Amino acid sequence: MSEDITVLGIGGSMRPGSHTDLLLKLALREARTQGMRIKLFDLKSHPLPILDPQALGDPPAPAQLLLREVRAARALILATPVYHGTISGAFKNAVDYLQALEHDDPPWLTGKVVGLLALGTTGGMALQAITAMEHISRALRALTVPTAVAAEEGNLAALPPRLARMCAEIHRYATLPTVVAPA
Repeated sequence: MSEDITVLGIGGSMRPGSHTDLLLKLALREARTQGMRIKLFDLKSHPLPILDPQALGDPPAPAQLLLREVRAARALILATPVYHGTISGAFKNAVDYLQALEHDDPPWLTGKVVGLLALGTTGGMALQAITAMEHISRALRALTVPTAVAAEEGNLAALPPRLARMCAEIHRYATLPTVVAPA
């Protein structure tokens, strides 16, 4: 049953050797340990041009790949570094492409389970980014799990138990029957 759950990780860092990418990979490794299938959409490997809303009908190839991966996943783990107290521009641009899912049935991220990760210079800044991602997820009709991980740079060692709890919640919520509200 668990192997039927595909978790897609989407990270919002463009910096090589990013600690946010490391955090996302730790979360995905934990999801795999808990029996879920994992995939990673790496924005460095698949850079997305700045969204032109008029091009959503025929998005560029990296965006088409992102949309295919999101459609195929039952759950997502979203990760962003903190810039100026909120999500990174690269992460925001990636989620802006999800507008192309508006006419899907169900639309956007309806019925998908989402775990949230943010990494900042302070835990408080990371919490602000988590709040922004929570608002984005809600606007896209996703179900976020209760445990989010707001991490402080240089302090990743204490996170494995929290990542394990978040992934267990993703697993539990993703195995529930999907209830889709009318559009």
